[in-house]
Amino acid sequence: VDGLALHIDNYVDIKNERNIEIGIRLKSDIKNENTFYTDLNGFQIIKRTKYDKLPIQGNYYPVATQIFIEDESKRLTLHTASPLGGSSLQSGSMEVILDRQLTQDDERGLGHGVHDNVLTLNSFSLLLEPRSKPKEATLVENIPAGYASLTSHYVSKYLLHPLLTLHPITTNNGYAKHWNIGGELPCDIEMVNLRSLLATKQPGAPHPPSSTMALTLHRFGFSCFFPNIGLSCSTSNGKVRLSDLFPATFSEDVKQMSLSHLYEGVDMGKSYSLSFQPMELYSFKLFISSPN
Repeated sequence: VDGLALHIDNYVDIKNERNIEIGIRLKSDIKNENTFYTDLNGFQIIKRTKYDKLPIQGNYYPVATQIFIEDESKRLTLHTASPLGGSSLQSGSMEVILDRQLTQDDERGLGHGVHDNVLTLNSFSLLLEPRSKPKEATLVENIPAGYASLTSHYVSKYLLHPLLTLHPITTNNGYAKHWNIGGELPCDIEMVNLRSLLATKQPGAPHPPSSTMALTLHRFGFSCFFPNIGLSCSTSNGKVRLSDLFPATFSEDVKQMSLSHLYEGVDMGKSYSLSFQPMELYSFKLFISSPN
């Protein structure tokens, strides 16, 4: 999936400039007219409309992770690694502001100009996708939201969460070399977090780990109008069994939890078939199996 998008790194340094705004504009032959889409905190995508009666700043919207334009045949998505502001001021184009330097207050709440600019890295992934199913204009016009494709979700995850490699200093450290993870999650479900919970404070160990772990899963909401290019996994209509993912690492007891893990839900077995709804988060408490 990582090879399907064009990666862009922009280094911007305007600390010696005055009253300047630096942005990046992309032009294409996509006939999106005055409509474009931006996301909200990486979870929801909102349909935006450019109005000629508004000034430029009135047509700019927050871009947390992505902005895209589309027509009946293709979609162009710009994924960003850091929140920016973006818009589509002309048909076939979209743009984001990278940095700005102002000597005076712009009356937007800051109270003074921006004078502390530093060298800034802005990373992007540009993805062009062909549409595999025709766009139903009457249906789409009445929906104020949009949905990224499944491939687009993974391009964003590769950009936001790059793989980190950790090398041990010594091999004889007493830690396990690997975990017994038997299967893989469906394409539309991601593991948001898997961490150990803390036990009661003990002398000499103010934050001791417990024998329980917190698991949070998230099911993507994605568009079916685009092919899942570059993905070898498959979807399962939101069905998951934790026993397929962790066959021997945890015990059979599983407890459903709130997202904050402050409130307990129902008890269930690890082999229970879970059904996840699109664009929802689910948390569980797992219990580490005792060694035989």
